Parts: sequence; C-alpha cells; structure tokens
Amino acid sequence: MNIESPVAKATYVKKSQRWKIYWMRSDLKWHSYTPEPESRSIEEFFAIVSADKNGCFFG
Repeated sequence: MNIESPVAKATYVKKSQRWKIYWMRSDLKWHSYTPEPESRSIEEFFAIVSADKNGCFFG
C-alpha cells in the first residue's frame, strides 16, 4: 500500500525564469512559501524543500 501526501509544489514562470514555491497548509490549499517564494532552478527548489527550515513541508 502506498500513501502519498502532497507537501510541495513548484511552478515555472517563463517570463521571470524562476520557480515559484508553494506548500500545502492544513486547509489543503497551496500557499506561497513566504521565506523563499522563488528559486532560480529546480535543484534549488529541491534543496529548499529538503532543508525545510520552517517545518512547512514535513512538519
């Protein structure tokens, strides 16, 4: 049995060439990750999510 729970989302904005970062709150809606709302690369996005400095992504 696999259980998946969305914790992070990145959307690419072509005009600014940046990734917008979102996290899912307890209201089950995506919210901008205000400490670092954007990243320059998808690798930087994964690093931000992995570090989870504010406990938003993994609690």
